[in-house]
Amino acid sequence: MLPEATPVQLETDWRQAPLIKARLAGGYCLRTAAQGVCPYTNVCEHCPNFRSDAGFLPILAAQRTDAEALAQDAEARGWGEEAARHRRLVERLDQLMSHAQAQQAMPVNAKKTSSG
Repeated sequence: MLPEATPVQLETDWRQAPLIKARLAGGYCLRTAAQGVCPYTNVCEHCPNFRSDAGFLPILAAQRTDAEALAQDAEARGWGEEAARHRRLVERLDQLMSHAQAQQAMPVNAKKTSSG
């Protein structure tokens, strides 16, 4: 059974809400300022075991676009720590996308030798 979500009524796009927010691959998370940042926010993207490939580039790019916008939003609200968290995610997504693009450009026989 899943825990109950925080009841948040949105009258605007979630990215504009005055809440602590995180863009996830399959959706987003909203928390009130009193709740603080979730300790699990974007934990997977920063895990050394997380894997991605060129098939996920559109998803990673969309997540990066939102993370950049969320960093700017947090900065404008004076939430420096929150802005820094989003900027770290942007940096990590850049790394993941660069790696996926490099793998995509690599010849098939080179992929076999580099992964095994």
